[in-house]
Amino acid sequence: MAITLQILHASDFEAGIPAIDDSIGFSAILEGFRTNDVADQFKASPTALANTLTLSSGDNYIPGPFFNASSDTSLNGVGGLTSSTAPTIGRADVGILNAFGVQASVLGNHEFDLGTRQVRDILRSGSGSPGLNFPYLSTNLNFAPDENLRTELATNQNTAEASTIKGKLAKSTVITVAGADNILGTPDDEKIGIVGATTPTLRSISSPGAVGVLPANATDYVALAAEIQKSVDALTSTGINKVILLAHMQQLNIERDELAPRLKKRRYHHCWRLAHAFTRCKRSPSPWHNRRGRLSHP
Repeated sequence: MAITLQILHASDFEAGIPAIDDSIGFSAILEGFRTNDVADQFKASPTALANTLTLSSGDNYIPGPFFNASSDTSLNGVGGLTSSTAPTIGRADVGILNAFGVQASVLGNHEFDLGTRQVRDILRSGSGSPGLNFPYLSTNLNFAPDENLRTELATNQNTAEASTIKGKLAKSTVITVAGADNILGTPDDEKIGIVGATTPTLRSISSPGAVGVLPANATDYVALAAEIQKSVDALTSTGINKVILLAHMQQLNIERDELAPRLKKRRYHHCWRLAHAFTRCKRSPSPWHNRRGRLSHP
């Protein structure tokens, strides 16, 4: 039976001071799309509303004044933040992402700018931070060698429901949506696979510590596609036939021209074009760049 997915997607939230206002505007956009409180040409069908995903393609935060300011104790108890006498930096970004309702994200390069200990602190709850309400994904990163991140891995690296691995690292995940009857929890629910892939140039542009980055040759797109394919196959082997690739490659041509043609069973990848980080903050008048799309799929 055919369903229509509504994908609310954004990337490069990397916040400057304007994010204080931009986050409010972006939240209003998300709420409008989720409730059909938008102009007629943007209204979704009841099925699309019941089958909506909210996803990010990474670079969800960046070091700077906004990131550091959230360690101020005056923010204790504000916007979902918890209380601490020594709050961790970056907790405001966590609170904002959770409030947006992000369900899964790929790791971008800026997540690693302050090293892997900071990535760990963003994932976890404590020190005034509520912890992430979603998993971070990357199929081509190996976290096991890194002392800060090896303890943050989801037990099931490929097919766990995203809601069960909040604040964990995984290669891919699953989000269950309502299906054609628009009611979650019935036999026609649909499972959507989500795979993450991070730029192989990570080690040369950020600080991923001992995290392994594949492929070793950053321009070996055949090898990169093969790494992605492993997670796609793990998902489709369970019967899932709809897979979204969240890729943070920094350049649209890598995702569109190098990866998409090399991925097998491409009928499972129709969504990927709606969910990748191809617009950088510096190229957009606003750091909140939203992409929204719908996909009908039998």
